[in-house]
Formats: sequence, structure tokens, C-alpha cells
Amino acid sequence: MNIINKQKVGVDHYEKVGTKYFFGNPSVSFSKLEAGIYIISVDKSGAVFLDPMSAMTDTLIRLPEFTSEKIIKEVEKFWSPKTKAKFNKRKLVYKRGIILHGKPGVGKSACVAQIMEAEVNSGGVVFFAPSPNLLYYVMKCIREIENVDRRCLVVWEEFDSMIDRNESEFLSLLDGEMQIDNVVYLATTNYLDRIPNRFKNRPSRFASIVEVGLPNDATRRAYLENKIYPEDKINIEDWVKATDGLTIDHIKDLIISVLCLDIPLQEAVDRLTKIDYTKEDEQDIAKKRDQHRRQLMENLFLNHNYSIEGEDELS
Repeated sequence: MNIINKQKVGVDHYEKVGTKYFFGNPSVSFSKLEAGIYIISVDKSGAVFLDPMSAMTDTLIRLPEFTSEKIIKEVEKFWSPKTKAKFNKRKLVYKRGIILHGKPGVGKSACVAQIMEAEVNSGGVVFFAPSPNLLYYVMKCIREIENVDRRCLVVWEEFDSMIDRNESEFLSLLDGEMQIDNVVYLATTNYLDRIPNRFKNRPSRFASIVEVGLPNDATRRAYLENKIYPEDKINIEDWVKATDGLTIDHIKDLIISVLCLDIPLQEAVDRLTKIDYTKEDEQDIAKKRDQHRRQLMENLFLNHNYSIEGEDELS
């Protein structure tokens, strides 16, 4: 479905300064954004730019039966020409929303990193966008510059915290007057119950609600086989049994404790299984994280308004 916007921002190229992409009038212009991961940011003068970043994680491991594999397949099916043709035939907005949820440490960040890597490898762009209005503005610029339908993945981590501040903007972006097509929204949360039903129970906003659970035997075995070497002289099956019920984050710490710090296996396992974050601890951590996020948002966007009034939808 092609959604028409008559009002334009007035840009037709990118300006590259170092590694950052601005929307302006440069001496050297670029007509296409490189496939990659970008943070949408604003400088002190109010200029919007795309700051490229790499996924800050350990070497990515494609784990069998891990949630990321299922999501990657779902996203790739969505991006197929046949699927797009079906959307267009029925005059439906070509977009998809996915929420990943699960306890801290189960591997949501690693899952997101693998999904982002698959998107970039397929020639797409990934955006971290703290403001729905700012994302809408950037997408208008990209469509005007490239005049093509770039496939786009938007990542919202800790989504429950983000919607506290900009709920109406998110609703408008997801299925209101600021809708974007050719996009997949990927949101994550440790606390699914904190996301209002108007988001998670509306398929037009988020069609897939996927839990990232504890890794099963096959997933743990694959992770351990990637981190343990023959010279370690370790029976991996013993470790698979010892790590039953542990998260990927726990297993990573176990490897560090035993193989890097020479702590006995059972002692390290006992220590990990005794760690208990109470609900109050989690709420305190979330509160501090929310305060930090709000301060960053205020510093970036307090004096800049990138909403575009008088528009219906984004082409």
C-alpha cells in the first residue's frame, strides 16, 4: 500500500561529516544511506543526524531453538516480495510490530543483536529512535532523498519506560496519523505487565508478543561449544546439566568464573543460583533507569520540536 504525503520536508541528499549523516546542504552529497545500525540524534544547534553504531555485544552466536531464530524467520517472511504484494493487493499498511519480553538476563539483548545483524546483512537499516516524532521526521527525509522504499527495522529497548513519556506519539506512529510503511518495530521489555493493553492487545500495533525464556539443552550446548575449547579439557555435557535453569547471562558469567578466574565449577554454580533480585530491587533499578532516560530525552529534545503538523500518513 502506498501512502501519499503531499507536504515535504525539503531535503534531497545526506551530508556526511565523519561517520555521521546529516540532512542539509553539503559540499559532498550522498544519495543513499548505507545499510547499518543508526542512532537518531540531535546536536546542540537542533540539527538531526544519524550516528552509526555497532552492536555492543560479544561475538554473535546463532543458537539453535533460540528466540532470535524464530523472529528472524518471521521478519524475513514479512520482507518477502510475495508478502509485500499481498499487503498491497489488500491496500494494507506494510508494517509489523513485535514485542520481546522475558526476565532480565535471558538473552533479549543478544536476540535483538542477531535480528539487527540479519537486517543489515539483507541491506536494511536499523534505527534506535528515542522520539516517535523524530523518527517520523527522519523517515520523511529518507523517503524524499532516496525515493525508494527502504526496509527499516526500528528498535525500542525497555519499551515500557519509553511509552510513559510519549504514549500519544507512539500510538499515532503505530496506527494513527503518523503511520510509516516498509517498517518492522521491535520492542523489548522485562515487564510485559507494565505495557498497557492498548499496545499489546492491538495486533495493528504489535501483532507478535514473544517471550524469551530460559535456554533449553540444545541452546545451552551450542553456546558452551562456542566458548569452550578442546584444551580446556571439559566435558560439555556436564556443563549442560549444571546450567539447567540458568539464563544466557548466568552461563556467560559461569564461563568467566571457571575458565578465566579459575573458580571451581560447583562453587560458581552455587553462587549464581543464590542470586535473587526481589521485585523491589527490580523496581528500584527500573526507576533509576527511567530517570536517566528521561534526563537524556530532556537534554536532546526539550528545545526542538520535529513533529510535522497537517499530515495524514507517511509515504
